Amino acid sequence: MHFVLLFLHEEDAGCSRDRDLSPLDTVIKGLRRFRRTHFASVTSAAKEKKMAGWFELSKSTDGQFRFVLKSGNAETILTSELYQAKGSAQNGIVSVRSNCGADERYEKKTAANGKFFFNLKAANHQVIGTSQMYATAQSRDAGITSVKTNGSTDSVKDNT
Repeated sequence: MHFVLLFLHEEDAGCSRDRDLSPLDTVIKGLRRFRRTHFASVTSAAKEKKMAGWFELSKSTDGQFRFVLKSGNAETILTSELYQAKGSAQNGIVSVRSNCGADERYEKKTAANGKFFFNLKAANHQVIGTSQMYATAQSRDAGITSVKTNGSTDSVKDNT
């Protein structure tokens, strides 16, 4: 099997700075440069897609419904209240999608034990979901960023 590489100009292969490299080393260096510049964005986009979050819809033992938002690493980042009807929980998911991008929808709070958490609120000021407890305000803020990143996902795992 033969491969033919054509460099239209010496600088395309990096030869202008590396005159003492062998022709094969020059070609390898040029290929590495090409791979870095042309495939880096494809790789990072694939990682982002792979790491996308999702909603999980579930039914409790007493027949009520709730959803959680999971980050790409499967960590629960937002938990809803309990709903009497499945359709209401599904509407809550729609509300997360439409409100998660707005900073003013996040209510940052501190619990009595000194832990930090947040609520995501709808335009009518009702709580859509609550975060876990965080040790620091910075980790709570990272949780908000994660909800902003993952909250618009279309992926819903229906476990009802």
